[in-house]
Amino acid sequence: MKKIVFIFAVLVSLSSTLFSQEVNISFENKVSSDIIVLEKDGTSFPGIEEKVTAEFETEKIDAGVSLITTLSTNENDILGFNDYFIDKAYIVFKPIDTLRISFNNNIFTEGSYLPVWDDNISNGNLSNSFAVLYEPLENLVLSTGLSLPSFFTDDLENKIDFNAGIDYSTDFLSAGVTIRALLTDFGFGIFGSFIGVPNLTINAGFSYNDDFNEHEGNLVSLGCTYDFSNFTISFDHVTVFNNDQNHMYNAILIESSPLENLTFEAQEIINLNLQDSDDFESITDIGLVYSYGNHNLRCGAALSIYQGIAISFPVYYKYSF
Repeated sequence: MKKIVFIFAVLVSLSSTLFSQEVNISFENKVSSDIIVLEKDGTSFPGIEEKVTAEFETEKIDAGVSLITTLSTNENDILGFNDYFIDKAYIVFKPIDTLRISFNNNIFTEGSYLPVWDDNISNGNLSNSFAVLYEPLENLVLSTGLSLPSFFTDDLENKIDFNAGIDYSTDFLSAGVTIRALLTDFGFGIFGSFIGVPNLTINAGFSYNDDFNEHEGNLVSLGCTYDFSNFTISFDHVTVFNNDQNHMYNAILIESSPLENLTFEAQEIINLNLQDSDDFESITDIGLVYSYGNHNLRCGAALSIYQGIAISFPVYYKYSF
């Protein structure tokens, strides 16, 4: 981790010195926990997670790194920092306006985004480890690259493979097609995003040979968001088709801001095994977020139903600039 932080600092310095350009730096530190989990058989401590993200952007170079550490008890009930991993790390060089050389696993076509899940469908990725992105026409991006074992990919043991993609965006829609792991584990994705109606976003897609929420198969995805003046409603849907083991994920999130610095959140997630009615999970989460300048504090309560009932109290504190 020290090496990554050092490289990040060197890149910031070089970018500002060699290219004599403005450097925009952002930082975020988020500490979160479910505090305590109450179940029929007793209580447990779920641990505390800290996520630190640092990013910078210039005219010629972008870079960022995000590290997650977890304070929890191990198998011997000893409390300590038992887990840490790099959530993302990327470097993007922009020698000319129409060309990007990317070491980045987080360049997605817009239609692959799920607003409640707050992440993208994996096969919506236009990059992976290394990619060259070329913009021959305005709003049109062509991508080709390689998967390599590195910090810039999902898996440090990832095999060398080939990826490609195309993305086209306008003021009212976006469409993207990707090819993933052409040589070893072929998959592809077709995604679209519609923003032609004010305050409404609709993302949809089909993904072949993908995975979602620990299930593998072919995916159909839908993500919608509608913004009112002080009220937002978002909806996710994903169905994973895998022969006789088909799974469905549905989620809805309602956000309202009755006061300037206060936001109310209510979220419901339902996971279903379409072949087994007993394999059912429901997660209800209600909370309040208080914002003051660069600080955000959330407190809430969650009810989970899955082969039993569990109650937890998710909270987080986030500082960013």
